[in-house]
Amino acid sequence: MDQPVLLIRADASARMGTGHVMRCLALAQAWQHQGGVVFHHGQCTENLRERLHTERIVSREIAGSIAPEGDAQATLDYAAEVNASWIVIDGYQFGADYLRQLKTGDDQVLVVDDFGALPDYDCDVLLNQNSYASSEFYPNIAAGASLLLGCRYALLRDEFLRIPPPVRTYQNETLQLLLTLGGSDPDNVTSQLVQTLAQIRHPLEVTVVLGGSNPHRAAVAEAMRGTNWRLLTNTSRMPELMAQADLAIAAGGSTSWELMYMGLPSLLVTLADNQKRVVEDLVSRGTAVGLGWHADLREEAVSSIVSELIAHPDRLRSMSEQARHLVDGHGAERVVHRLLGKLVCIRSCNSEDARLLFDWANEPTVRAASFHTNTIAWTEHTAWLERKLTDPDCRIYIGQSHEGTPVGMVRLDLNEKQQVVVSISVDARYRGYGYGPHLLRRALEAWQQERGTSPFVALVKTGNRASVKLFEICGFHLSNRLNYGNTVALEYHYTTATRPL
Repeated sequence: MDQPVLLIRADASARMGTGHVMRCLALAQAWQHQGGVVFHHGQCTENLRERLHTERIVSREIAGSIAPEGDAQATLDYAAEVNASWIVIDGYQFGADYLRQLKTGDDQVLVVDDFGALPDYDCDVLLNQNSYASSEFYPNIAAGASLLLGCRYALLRDEFLRIPPPVRTYQNETLQLLLTLGGSDPDNVTSQLVQTLAQIRHPLEVTVVLGGSNPHRAAVAEAMRGTNWRLLTNTSRMPELMAQADLAIAAGGSTSWELMYMGLPSLLVTLADNQKRVVEDLVSRGTAVGLGWHADLREEAVSSIVSELIAHPDRLRSMSEQARHLVDGHGAERVVHRLLGKLVCIRSCNSEDARLLFDWANEPTVRAASFHTNTIAWTEHTAWLERKLTDPDCRIYIGQSHEGTPVGMVRLDLNEKQQVVVSISVDARYRGYGYGPHLLRRALEAWQQERGTSPFVALVKTGNRASVKLFEICGFHLSNRLNYGNTVALEYHYTTATRPL
């Protein structure tokens, strides 16, 4: 298979901010690490477009005045041009009609969302990386779509993953404070906060970081006059600065997850409506303190909150520990594996796969989940495989990743009741990547195409939760409980006549 292609449709501007494109950049980097190629389609600030170019991402501008239907068609045309495997949509301007139009094409669609505000979501995968995300937000998501919810899928760029989060002791008299309000800060809240911090009596060393799209650098520099604090613009050292800081004042956007990963206690300012729920949830978890809506900030209140935290290092340590438990840094990798899992293909098994199947069959967790738990001998295995490969009522399919790596197998056997008995195994190294459901669906589709509609049945050993979840995801339903030797088997059925693949 050729290199898989990811097309990102997201915008950035001084007023909108850069968060949508920046979190998609984390996804793009993880995609590239798996051998993929990334393209970007959308409006972008000059600095951010240069960053994308540095990251080997081709960015094509789209007119800001284009109607939604024209936007969607332009995105579909670009996807066809670059042979995209996936289209990523990230932005609040994309409505339900836009998504439906995208799904008229052949591409698979990932929606990155924060609210669950649309009446329905026509997509293949939906990602909401926020700590408050819930399936209840998406009652009308497309049938068969996957939901990736919560901080387990938080998207962090490579630069954050290269620096291990420090253990913070809070034993120094001078407190290191990082002030950063995102890529643009159109209302210049930074200057107001600088003036507030300058009134605090406790010794502070403040580093102020402005995004490349911030138009207020001169005003911020003026507010900092008379201090020895640092002012940085569009820095590439943000992870290092977070690691050095004792406390941060930041916006409640996607930077929040970077702060949580670095274990940096945070005072969060709400700059936009979409940040309110993020701030509220992180405050409730004890990882941050909310400063409120940016237009309502009061110097006395902010000064009091900062001084109170400085006076209680135990609370800062607790906030740091809680934050690190929330984000582990593997979110982008998990998302990419889920996307690539949907690209799994199958081939027919042959005699050269004997060793591969033998190793899979004797893997300890596979033996434990089997009804016959004894280790299989090589001679027994090769004789069995020879019989199965010549049996007209048996098909064995090998699942392969986009790189051609074997990731699992499905065996289908037609029994005397004219039912197709399903067995599936995924290589231990690739479990949790989302290969299982797609491998199973491909195999059932292959059987249907060759043999026509058949009732499928699967027997699952009691306690094998992974297999139960897999079959239920694929539309199988529990129909019976059977005594199988010394254990109980759960019998799952799938009828293609009533549940199309």
